[in-house]
Amino acid sequence: MKQFITMLLCSSIFLVINGCSSPIEKTKYYKLEGVALNNISNICSTNCKKLLIQIFVPDYINSNGIIYYSESQGQLTMTSKNLWIEELSTQLKNSLENKINNSNGKYYAFDSRMNVKNDALLQIFIQKFNGEKDGKIVLSGTYIFNNSDTIHQGAFDLSDKQTNDGFEALVAKMNELWIKECDNLIKELL
Repeated sequence: MKQFITMLLCSSIFLVINGCSSPIEKTKYYKLEGVALNNISNICSTNCKKLLIQIFVPDYINSNGIIYYSESQGQLTMTSKNLWIEELSTQLKNSLENKINNSNGKYYAFDSRMNVKNDALLQIFIQKFNGEKDGKIVLSGTYIFNNSDTIHQGAFDLSDKQTNDGFEALVAKMNELWIKECDNLIKELL
């Protein structure tokens, strides 16, 4: 009988400990949806100008964790289980380059590692690119476009509301805002 009570007590303790523990949350990785590059032979005519793009993102945004802002606490929080698969600046640059190259305009965006002399330079300075606890997504920054003729400077400040919960929906909406800004830049500058 004593052995039965000991076994029952041990089983009860085990069930209580297991019942109270929460499952281990797995780390999830996210990437902004890239813009697929069309057939490279159709991208640019021989009169195409070469455009170098530089995107500058503050370290706290360019880190691994997705950033969200909590107005009630007045602070930015970096997630530890929902991470970017690669630096945000690289993702933003790649999607803008592909978007420009697909536009069949007068510029061809190239990778700076190609060691090619550029005809124009587009510098983008991201100031905010985050979600907020209330579901709002914010993208803001400035840009400088310098070609051989003129220099254009401007700012952008976009926001939208997340329609679904979760980080998948947050990243999808962040991607939508960035693609919208890419379209605005192409229309305005190129």
